[in-house]
Amino acid sequence: MGYSRFWLLLLLSSSTLAREGIDNNEQTSSCQLTSRFKTNRKYMYQYTTESRNGVVGTANLRNGPKVSCQVEIEVPQPCSFIMHTRDCALSEVSVINPQGDLVYRQATGSDAFKAAMEKNPLKFTMEEVTNVQLFPETDEPVNILNIKRGIVSALMVPFMEDKHYSHMVSVTTQGLKEKATK
Repeated sequence: MGYSRFWLLLLLSSSTLAREGIDNNEQTSSCQLTSRFKTNRKYMYQYTTESRNGVVGTANLRNGPKVSCQVEIEVPQPCSFIMHTRDCALSEVSVINPQGDLVYRQATGSDAFKAAMEKNPLKFTMEEVTNVQLFPETDEPVNILNIKRGIVSALMVPFMEDKHYSHMVSVTTQGLKEKATK
């Protein structure tokens, strides 16, 4: 009778350990960003993007906005992130110097843009690199959310392959909004 209890205990212990191993394998296969973003850490990035408008063959006239932000990514648990944006600047082309380089100056409304970018953090989750769910605050303006989407997309670039489709889902008070891009 003593041996049957021992074998039962051994069987239960081994099945529990085997189940934990399966859970860990499932987590690493569905969450490939764990190798890049460790849990309970913060990561700082400098994000800069610009849009240039102009027509080839016409006068040397070009314009467009430039956005620059300090981005902090918190990782409270695997594949769950909180993004904070700080020190954001919005600038625009003021002149083109004699060498043809664009010279930027602070855009009108840059202070309001900075405040709007810093106001709300963006919470998001990633699964299998291409499935991103965004959880914006209800008062987040659409233009600010779109810029933050761009930052999230830039974070995913090293992991994406040409054969995958990116899939972003925004959870809002009105419901789900999906955007699939190739």
